[in-house]
Amino acid sequence: MACPSSRFLAVALLLAMSSFGASAYPALGGYMPVSNVLEHAEIIKDVMAFADALAGESPDYAKAKKIYMFGAGNSCKSPSSVRTLQGFAQKDLTGESFADKFIAGGFPAKFWDAVILAALDGTADFAGAERTKRVTSLKKLVLGVCNFYASHELEAAIKKVESGDSADGSGSTLAWDEGWAFYYGSEPDGAEAAWGAAAEYDADFAGNGSITVSTQIVAQFNAGLHFVRNSTASLTNATRARDTIYKLWALTYIRAALKYVELSETSYNGKVHAEGFAWYMAIDGFVASYNASAAKAMRDALDISKPSVPSGTFCAVREQMLQALPAMGLDCKALGTFKDSTLTASCPSVCNVSATLQLPAGRYPAAAVSASASSNIDCSAAAGTAAAAAAAAAAAAAAAAAGAASKQTTAVSAAVSFSGASMPLMAVSLAAWAFLLQASCVALSCDRLLVQAQATAGALQKPVSEGVKTQLGLEIARRLMAALRLLARALPPSGEGRPDGARRSRIVREEPVTAAVTLVPRRAGDDSAPVKVKLAPRRDTGEILLREAQPTRPVAVLRRRPSEDQSRSTA
Repeated sequence: MACPSSRFLAVALLLAMSSFGASAYPALGGYMPVSNVLEHAEIIKDVMAFADALAGESPDYAKAKKIYMFGAGNSCKSPSSVRTLQGFAQKDLTGESFADKFIAGGFPAKFWDAVILAALDGTADFAGAERTKRVTSLKKLVLGVCNFYASHELEAAIKKVESGDSADGSGSTLAWDEGWAFYYGSEPDGAEAAWGAAAEYDADFAGNGSITVSTQIVAQFNAGLHFVRNSTASLTNATRARDTIYKLWALTYIRAALKYVELSETSYNGKVHAEGFAWYMAIDGFVASYNASAAKAMRDALDISKPSVPSGTFCAVREQMLQALPAMGLDCKALGTFKDSTLTASCPSVCNVSATLQLPAGRYPAAAVSASASSNIDCSAAAGTAAAAAAAAAAAAAAAAAGAASKQTTAVSAAVSFSGASMPLMAVSLAAWAFLLQASCVALSCDRLLVQAQATAGALQKPVSEGVKTQLGLEIARRLMAALRLLARALPPSGEGRPDGARRSRIVREEPVTAAVTLVPRRAGDDSAPVKVKLAPRRDTGEILLREAQPTRPVAVLRRRPSEDQSRSTA
């Protein structure tokens, strides 16, 4: 596994920087970008602000959600345009090799956004979850999003190499640099970013020939940059570097999953469970593309809704995961063993070491390129404006919805009035009333009528055969709705007086628009004939009358936006 060590990388980086000093783009860890990606790297500051909002015994989920959705003004596309974590999570990466492995495994294109919002809102699998589970999951999930989006930039770089767009500072080199920036961040040691997780789990699984991901991955990113640049562009070698990076990510997150499923089994607590759940999500779909059974076993073991991890889980999922490694181009030696494991010794021995496992050679950092010093853009005002605008829009929508609901409820109660003394419809079932009133609601564009009607009808008619719902059937509902929709279109708003000529031509017809529906009563001991109800418009007032067909007297009046004094029919 020939690859520059971390010490030689550091020396090479110092040499790369020496020729240009302050006039070069700043290095990010052991990687020297050839384009301006400072603002991209500063997405890690949003991650840190997000974590700060969730600190303590009383996490501020609302503040964290605001940072997630609208940014904290750290990572700027311009002074007026903010880069956000939700923007990463909502990006549809369908058609890219890394994302497609997740999608093929059944993950929705925007699965990151769904799970993060659920954790922020305490819904779905996080409904009723303890604070520690929610907070820990959220802190790691947003790093998983950054890692996932880094894959998008690597994929974009490969595509731009294919199209010949590989000049320094733009095209493929910019995209590749952005991939590293999102993975490593702008903090000096990269510890707060996804790269920091690689370093942590390297230490947990060190020794006996295991791969040190945090070092190897820097060399692979350096190699990839070399092979997406104009003079040294190589689609084959760039693709190989990209795919090796994906393997190294797999090592990191499988290590995390194994560590935390074991700790959850031996001494359960919500924090270690959530760490395993969130970190494994970053590689779940990738593993599933090689071994769906192993991926599902780990996914089920770390299901965040579980209150515990049963005895025997670790050995079972470890066995399946080790068997899945060769298909990914890895083996158990490369993975290593958790240094504090107390269960591994009792697990079945399924370690098959590959004699041919060899990672492609990495490279030293690129030489620094002459460039103007990167300026730090401030887009915090834009982030605040976006958040305020969204809050105002949400408040306005809520107020409008509340107002509309109030108006609809008032209009409905005024528009449909029934006089029990004049109606033989005491013999009509609750189901029939529900159909009638639902149809009325459709005509009046309301959303509250049916609920009110059911309460009223329940008082009118209790001894009703349950079979009446089936006997009435959907055909009755369809006819009522169709008739009422048609008639309602012809109604002028109340209070406008007689319609003008154009409106009159829609109401006054040679053949009045009517519909007759038979409602079959089923009261105990009642053998009376069915009641026929006819719907007809009144041309003088623009009302819809519901009449008994025989005799012809109204049983209800429907008006569009009526006033209170028009609310009852006494005809």
